[in-house]
Amino acid sequence: MFTCPKCNGNQFVINREVTYIYSYKLEPNDEDIEKAESRLNEYPYLFYNREILDSKDYITCSMCDAKYPFSFGTDPTESKMTILRKAIRSDHTENPQFLG
Repeated sequence: MFTCPKCNGNQFVINREVTYIYSYKLEPNDEDIEKAESRLNEYPYLFYNREILDSKDYITCSMCDAKYPFSFGTDPTESKMTILRKAIRSDHTENPQFLG
């Protein structure tokens, strides 16, 4: 297991900071246009692309907040990490449900 060289703690969090550009196409068909016209300020769109602009990975010691370099890499098979439990995003959920 890992030990923090600064405080000898053994509680860590992997952090990934990512900046994306999401693109959506405004290519409605006739049926979509009719539905949108019946509702004000609604526009039909299709998800088009998600592009990563920047990405930074690091490990933070939970005890002293020291940060250490880490990289998941661009190829998922490069990572030697194993997710023990997956979670559904819970920022707007009172009782998050866990998967896995």
